[in-house]
Amino acid sequence: MKRYILIFLFALPFAFNSMAQDTLGMVYVSGLDTSNLMFASDSLTYSFKNKGNTTISGTVFINVAVDTGSGPIFFMNDTIIGVSMMPGDTITDSLTIGYNPGPFKIGTNIVVIWPSAANAVTLDSIFSNVTLTAYTSVLKIDPNKKLTVYPNPTAEFLKLVTEANAGENYIKRIRMFDISGKIVDEYDNNTTLIRMDKYSAGTYMLVVEYTDHTSARHKIIRE
Repeated sequence: MKRYILIFLFALPFAFNSMAQDTLGMVYVSGLDTSNLMFASDSLTYSFKNKGNTTISGTVFINVAVDTGSGPIFFMNDTIIGVSMMPGDTITDSLTIGYNPGPFKIGTNIVVIWPSAANAVTLDSIFSNVTLTAYTSVLKIDPNKKLTVYPNPTAEFLKLVTEANAGENYIKRIRMFDISGKIVDEYDNNTTLIRMDKYSAGTYMLVVEYTDHTSARHKIIRE
């Protein structure tokens, strides 16, 4: 499947109504993918710049919204505390966006990212068209690599069992995400038991990445 990433800079009309000397703008985002599965996530690297002519200090928020056709809906932000930016200064950081149910829908969505701070105006934002697909489109894993996860739902533990003929070192990485798309744990590729009683009750996603670049996602209910 070919992937085309569309990223543009544009004035953000819905963020602020007037301009000021202190002006913030997004200048770079990498990691936004055009094709993702529900409950999957993108790990982004972003940069924003003080495009005004005075120092910006305090807390900066990197805001994320989605527009599915009825206008932008804010759904998360990344908080950077203790910022002190001289005119022309740039800060680079990272965040994880989780494409869990909520403002997102199956199909094409527009994800928008922009910075904000007290007494500062947003000049530029970055957006990308992201197409979400349902669970039924998860890549099928070779039967020889089948991973069984049980019991589910569970309140105490989760067992990971592989087929006897699966071979060694075919699992690259195992990660647990919460419903917001945040990584809560990462496990060794030979993990066979996960303690679930250390997590709060709710919905999680166990993502298993294989060395042949395929992956499997298991929706886990912690009772």
